[in-house]
Amino acid sequence: MEEILNSYRPGNDDYNVFRKVLNIITLSPDDKEYIKKRDAMNKILKKKADVVLKHVRDMFPDFKTIEYMSSFTARTNLADPKDMDVDIGVFIPKINKSKLKKATDKIESVGFQCNDAIVADQYYSCEKIIDSVEFEIKFRGDNKISAAVLKLHHKIDDLSKSTQDKITIIKKTLKAKANKQYYIIFKALLYNAFFIDIPDSFIIPIRPT
Repeated sequence: MEEILNSYRPGNDDYNVFRKVLNIITLSPDDKEYIKKRDAMNKILKKKADVVLKHVRDMFPDFKTIEYMSSFTARTNLADPKDMDVDIGVFIPKINKSKLKKATDKIESVGFQCNDAIVADQYYSCEKIIDSVEFEIKFRGDNKISAAVLKLHHKIDDLSKSTQDKITIIKKTLKAKANKQYYIIFKALLYNAFFIDIPDSFIIPIRPT
C-alpha cells in the first residue's frame, strides 16, 4: 500500500489508484470488531452532534446551508475516542469580511475559538470541545466551490458500507504508522477519487505533516 501511495500524484488517475489501494484490503475478524465498535460509538456521537447542529442552525437562521461535512456521517471515522470530531459546514451567502466577522464573533460568543486565516480550500475554521468531542465549524462562502465540496461529502456518505469499512481500516492502519504522511496522502487520494466528475471541483493537494 505504501508503495502505491508514495508514487501517487494528485490529479493523476485518482480513482483507479484509489481502487488499487482499496483492493489490497480484506477485513479480518479484528477489523470487523473494530467497525462494530466504531458504529456503536457513532450512535452516541450522532446524538451529541445533532444537538450542536441544531444550535448552530438556530444561531444562523438566515443561512440556508448548514450541514455535516464530516467523516462520521460517511462511516469512515476512527473508533478511538481521541479521534472523535465533527465538522459542520456553514455557508455564508455573498460572503465578505464584514459578514464573516459577524459570524465568527457570534460563534466565539458561545465558546468556539476561531483561526485567524482562511484555510487553503476556502473555509474559516472555528473549534470547540463539547462533551469530549471536538466540533469544527467551517464557514464557507455560499458559492460554486463550496457546493462542489458539499457534493463530494454527500458522495462519500453514499458509498457502500463495504467501501466505507475498508476506508476506515486503511485510515486506522496508516494512522498507526510512524510516517503520518501516508495517512495524509490517502485522505487526499480519497477526496480526489470522488471529486473527479463533480462540476467546479479542484485538485486537493497533499499537505505536509
